[in-house]
Amino acid sequence: SHGVTSRTANLTYSGESGGLNEATSDIFGTMVEFYSNNSSDSPDYLIGEAIYASNPSDSKALRWMYQPNKDGSSPNCYASNLGSLDVHYSSGVANHFFYLLAEGSGSKTFGPNTVTSPTCNGSSITGIGRSKAEAIWYRALTVYMTSNTNYAG
Repeated sequence: SHGVTSRTANLTYSGESGGLNEATSDIFGTMVEFYSNNSSDSPDYLIGEAIYASNPSDSKALRWMYQPNKDGSSPNCYASNLGSLDVHYSSGVANHFFYLLAEGSGSKTFGPNTVTSPTCNGSSITGIGRSKAEAIWYRALTVYMTSNTNYAG
């Protein structure tokens, strides 16, 4: 997925643009997971859960797109200090946005887990579906984003 980013918007790998870069890889990697129909890896919105030797309930992951702050370092919502975070942590805002866009804030089951995704203002959101969300993100990446794009645009 990093190759897609480098050949399109070529987002700089630092600051907020680095977070968007990392989130883009998480987003497209997750979509591949959904499309691959791999019975040994149920599709979900977890990043890196398979690297843990014993993880039967997917309680461990590098990143949780539906609730980024579960890793203890990634914010769920935008804050002015986002650009000073490591890109793997600042990706949380875009990962959370994408999850909410695709799935909404209500209860969903992925593999062994039923999850909800809290919004930043406590409102309820209805998702538009993965396919539409993916198309919107790809269009933004290929038409609107440039190497210095940040969360404000």
